[in-house]
Amino acid sequence: MLWEYMTVVAPVRRTLFRGSIQAQGLTDRLNELGRAGWELVAASPTWSGWGGTRDLVFLLKRAVSSD
Repeated sequence: MLWEYMTVVAPVRRTLFRGSIQAQGLTDRLNELGRAGWELVAASPTWSGWGGTRDLVFLLKRAVSSD
């Protein structure tokens, strides 16, 4: 089976002491991709200089035909 991959980056909005994401927007986007055949296979944060989260990175895959 052959696969294709997609990376989705969700920025974390930083405040003085913590960060936040647009959770509903991210959920909506992942659901949209799921309906298009994409499967979430990994999620990981990226780090800023002071140990805070800069982005969340999501890796998705879906099968492609081998025609």
